[in-house]
Amino acid sequence: MIKLLALDLDETLLSNDKHVSKENIAALKKARENGIHTVIATGRPWFSFHETLEEIGTRHLKDEYSISLNGGAIVENENGKIIELDGLDYPTTNMLFQRALSDQNLCIHVNTTDTAYGWNLNDDERKFLKGRLEIIELKNPDLSAHQDEHFVKVLYGNTNINYLQNILEEMNTISGDFDVSFSSSRYLEFNKKGVNKGSGLKKLAKILDIDISQTAAIGDHANDLEMIKTAGLGIAVANAIDELKEAAKYITTHDYDHHAVAEAVEYILELNKKEREANQTK
Repeated sequence: MIKLLALDLDETLLSNDKHVSKENIAALKKARENGIHTVIATGRPWFSFHETLEEIGTRHLKDEYSISLNGGAIVENENGKIIELDGLDYPTTNMLFQRALSDQNLCIHVNTTDTAYGWNLNDDERKFLKGRLEIIELKNPDLSAHQDEHFVKVLYGNTNINYLQNILEEMNTISGDFDVSFSSSRYLEFNKKGVNKGSGLKKLAKILDIDISQTAAIGDHANDLEMIKTAGLGIAVANAIDELKEAAKYITTHDYDHHAVAEAVEYILELNKKEREANQTK
């Protein structure tokens, strides 16, 4: 019986217009009416998707949560309280930041629990972020003024995914010290070792006293992979990368811009119905 559904945002729940379709909104409401927690699980910080929480109706709901920053922070939607935090220390964050400064082909994001800082952003990056994330562009390539903040994630950005893969290969001596993932075919992301959406899902399931076998997760890209593998029911949207589809137990016939989440919810509700009926006949 699925009791928790974790949802990636970009290229999964959100349509091209960066909003949730009315079909997906209705489906998620139906899921909650059937006792299923509907949880955003994203690489973004919690403050960046308040509008989405409002759209799906969980922004101020008691006992509804969000998994943010690739599992680095679990937040209670009702009051914005961080109930689990697993971040990077300042020396580690600064090392990742300084390492990328010499490469003018990389934009850099540094995420704390409540702020996103950026360096070397170009116009394409600013356009991509519009409506997704408010970022403070640093005036100087220096994080020292922010060293007392709670750092969670660092990412390098470039629209050439092969370029990012080469960067990661060049970092092979230290990359094993982090949880590393790719997202949106433009970001190379660094979290603390052992921190990913899958670990975040495990933590939240424990908080809600839900067995991990009673969870489902839906996503599209590499930073969703551990979550898809961890969930009792891993779901890939039709536009997902091949690696994710191979790990998933169900692949939607629709893509993110055609209400894939609504399709996934109907599939889950049908599974729950069959399980209830089976239990009644025992």
